[in-house]
Amino acid sequence: MTLQQEAYKRIDQMTDDGIRVLIDMIDTMKTVSVIGFKENDKRISASSQNDSMTKAEKKKRFLQSAGSIKINPDAIQELRERSMI
Repeated sequence: MTLQQEAYKRIDQMTDDGIRVLIDMIDTMKTVSVIGFKENDKRISASSQNDSMTKAEKKKRFLQSAGSIKINPDAIQELRERSMI
């Protein structure tokens, strides 16, 4: 089973409320990630003067933005409880 198939299987088992919580979490993560990338992009652009980024720079930028994602622990716990049903 692929990762995508596993995700679809679990989503199919969720209630509508659980799916709504999941969608909200994804939207929050996407918004924060995009904001983090824009802020980091300004810093990296200033230092590298728009040279093409190496794989290591891209990884560093991703990891810097990933640490700034704010997730509601109560929503995660609720999602876990609902997915176990």
